[in-house]
Amino acid sequence: MQRESGIGIGLSLTKSLVEMHGGRIEVKSGGEGLGTEFLVHLPLPEAGTLAIKSAERKNHSVPLEILVVDDNVEAAQALGKLLRLRGHRVTLAHDGAEALASADPRFDVVILDIGLPDMDGYEVARSLRASEIPSALIALTGYGQESDKEKSRQAGFQAHLTKPVGLAEIEEVLSRIFPA
Repeated sequence: MQRESGIGIGLSLTKSLVEMHGGRIEVKSGGEGLGTEFLVHLPLPEAGTLAIKSAERKNHSVPLEILVVDDNVEAAQALGKLLRLRGHRVTLAHDGAEALASADPRFDVVILDIGLPDMDGYEVARSLRASEIPSALIALTGYGQESDKEKSRQAGFQAHLTKPVGLAEIEEVLSRIFPA
């Protein structure tokens, strides 16, 4: 059996998405080697409820142009989907070179993994700052020691989030950086 490696943010992102819709997720397993069952419980909306909630969300947030950079393709796609559900426009990149090639002053924010395969996120951040890209920078990484957070500050990040992180934490940081 081949196992995929990762730092496990997929379930956290799924949980955030399910909870965002008023649901819950349940995990069951019969034991090691017997598989895992994930149950997603979502409430049935009353007629018109979805349209009202969608309008409320749009009134309380400003759509942002966001570049998500993560070498874990599935994690980047999942985060991108969650941010798009919140009305943001999202572009994905999966390594430092792609991030630098994609970087553009139109991006309000760059959510950047530190552990990239070709260069670390600190180097990408310093390059973005040197090229005077005005985007806000948010580190979203598995590295959470105080020394890692200090490196983030020195590289020009406005925030440092340690994986796994929920959508609520990302939204809180976005609301701090971009108050309504």
